[in-house]
Amino acid sequence: MERVVRSYIIMNVTQGQFNKAEKEVFKQLFNIFNDLLDSISILRKKDRKYIKSELCLAFIAADTFSRFFDIFSRGEKFDEIKIENKERFVSWLSKFVFIKDNEYYRKYKNEINCNPSNAWKYRNALVHFYGRPRDEGESLILGNPPQEIKKKFRRAAKNNNFNHELRFINPHRLIKVIFKGLELQLSEMKEEIANNPNKYIFGILKCNEIMGVECSKYISLNN
Repeated sequence: MERVVRSYIIMNVTQGQFNKAEKEVFKQLFNIFNDLLDSISILRKKDRKYIKSELCLAFIAADTFSRFFDIFSRGEKFDEIKIENKERFVSWLSKFVFIKDNEYYRKYKNEINCNPSNAWKYRNALVHFYGRPRDEGESLILGNPPQEIKKKFRRAAKNNNFNHELRFINPHRLIKVIFKGLELQLSEMKEEIANNPNKYIFGILKCNEIMGVECSKYISLNN
């Protein structure tokens, strides 16, 4: 903590100011996490046909979490280099979602049956056209039917001269593993407190600065 306090003095930021900024950043992350997860839950209870909308929200979560982590990681250097959305999105999934350290992914890897590249393709198809990616070597199918049904799909595809491999992705597992990724992200952010306190401080302050401009707030018209 002593090193951290010295850093505050160097940057002319008091302990109280930093504590407030840190609290706001994590509060915003948790609010976004809960807001999106609650929205997905409401859709699922309403009708399972809204699975594409659920996935849109999950991909929005991945976009949001990845942007927070990118801002945090680059901190004071954030404005120097522009990172493309694809690079940021794919990098975050590779670091926190589709990895062995993500226990949920490790447990349900075969059902999730997805990778950062496929997730990016589906993200674009859903968000920009509310559809599915074009077949490029394989056909991405949302659903996790029994093996016998999968065999029937493949036989039907073959009989109709459809030569692409069919990749079945369990959308419910995919949604959950994305949100599990935020837990790993938060753990890594907190590790920086001890490992690289200056980076942690600059990262939190930069996140808080951008939040003040871009994040939405709820306003009650009755208050």
